Amino acid sequence: RRGRVTAGGWRCGGARAFAVLPGGPAGVTGGPAGPARAGGARHVRVIAPGSDAVTAPAATRHGRRTRVLCVANWSAAKGIDVLLRAAARVDGITLELVGDAPDAGYAQRVHALLADPRLAGRVRVRGPLGPAALARRYASADVAVFPSRSEGYGIALAEAVHNGLPVITSDLPATREVGGGAPVFVPAGRVAPLTAALRSLQGPAARARAATRSRHRAPHLPRWRKAELSFVRLMERELHRASSGGERHMPPRGVKSKKRTRQYEHIKKSELARGRSTKTAKRIAAATTNKTRRKKGETKKKKSS
Repeated sequence: RRGRVTAGGWRCGGARAFAVLPGGPAGVTGGPAGPARAGGARHVRVIAPGSDAVTAPAATRHGRRTRVLCVANWSAAKGIDVLLRAAARVDGITLELVGDAPDAGYAQRVHALLADPRLAGRVRVRGPLGPAALARRYASADVAVFPSRSEGYGIALAEAVHNGLPVITSDLPATREVGGGAPVFVPAGRVAPLTAALRSLQGPAARARAATRSRHRAPHLPRWRKAELSFVRLMERELHRASSGGERHMPPRGVKSKKRTRQYEHIKKSELARGRSTKTAKRIAAATTNKTRRKKGETKKKKSS
């Protein structure tokens, strides 16, 4: 017999919690709406993740090298290899890589690319960083780059926009949703367009224009506090529905006596024991109970016009 569940998935700062409850729609953060529907969820509510970064105008630097920041775990989906190949073709930039390396095989590929002589002395691998250290990296960067091949939402992209950084990112539905008109978009997985985009932001004037777009976009993105409250309220509402049975015990029309409520519940329980679905059992119980109420004269009579 098919049942109904409420599923809530939450991601914040790299952590994930998941709860399954009886009785309603699925509440998810960010990009899992598609997979949730593909898995059979019929009612999906998306709560966009947020950012705690403080939007402030980034200082326009006139140094010899452009400092490029990429915040992403080392996995094929994040496209670190594409960024390294592009960076090797662009003189006058340095690159900082912030993120964990969960895929050992992919990490080997990245380290092989880092051995390119053209990148010697220009790339710094930071690994995973805490909030304070990450905030310092955003503050010291000139450009943020996100070369993902696929993306669920793009929390790091939102953080970069909140920090007022010029942004280059792959052209994907999720990055379009987050970035709006702020980033420079490039085709995912392609080295040449990313190379051209990096060169286009080497000048201070071009970076200043891109930073302005980010600052204009930032107020339209959610903050973590709002996302947390929306998620908690949704879960509280669904937990309440589940604990109260999800629906009213008696049909909405007519007299609702304790006797008829007991009759309704007894019939429903009997039909469920016979293998009926919950929906069918409730329909049969309501029809039978209403028939008894009409026979006993317990229903409200229509007013004559």
